[in-house]
Amino acid sequence: FSCGRPLMTDTPSSEDELHKLAEQGKKFLEKRRRNASQYRKKLKEEGIDSTILRIEKGDLDKIRAMAGIEGKTLNGILVRVIEQGIRWRREILESYVRGEIRQERAVGILELGHPSELSKLLALEGLPIPM
Repeated sequence: FSCGRPLMTDTPSSEDELHKLAEQGKKFLEKRRRNASQYRKKLKEEGIDSTILRIEKGDLDKIRAMAGIEGKTLNGILVRVIEQGIRWRREILESYVRGEIRQERAVGILELGHPSELSKLLALEGLPIPM
């Protein structure tokens, strides 16, 4: 069956078609990059910095389920979980400063590589370094 023109295939038949497809792909990616850049700029103007998170699939599935249960967006639940984590870490640091937990225990709970990181976190939080 023929309708006067060749059938289009998934594979370009000439070098000219190949160049056209490559150019279309290039334009698409440039537009997508521009849109993403404008979106990040808009967020930054609103005081929101964006980042890409790498989360293991199992954890991400659990976070999505939490979002569904609580009627939140994935982004909303991620922000809340991160804020809770930051508060939890500060509470551990405050417990260490008050002498309720030893340095080794605080380093272990916070999964730090070295005790010197504890001092840096205390400084970051504006907490005193116990003597």
